[in-house]
Amino acid sequence: MEITEKKEEQGLILSLHGRLDANAASQAEERLKAVVGRGEIKLALNLSDVDYISSAGLQVLLKLLKEIDSREGRLVLCHLSQYVREIFDLTGFSAIFTVLESCDEALDQL
Repeated sequence: MEITEKKEEQGLILSLHGRLDANAASQAEERLKAVVGRGEIKLALNLSDVDYISSAGLQVLLKLLKEIDSREGRLVLCHLSQYVREIFDLTGFSAIFTVLESCDEALDQL
């Protein structure tokens, strides 16, 4: 799992690349905690290059949402791949997270 950052005026876009599964979950969680720990609480997660997400990956995103909410920040997701969108719909995560089509829309929501 690779995570790249792009700072924008409205907030930070984090693009995740690869599989967000049990093998990558702890590394991704540490990286995302570090981002929030340095004060970035307006985040857009670009998931267009995430080709697989497991329950461990979903748990990482849920923990991130709770941490951001506790700091009165904002987390939005954008560009979900077809597979990830199906998983979000099946698990009910589509109702928990703000999911948008583009990163531009996500930035507007921050």
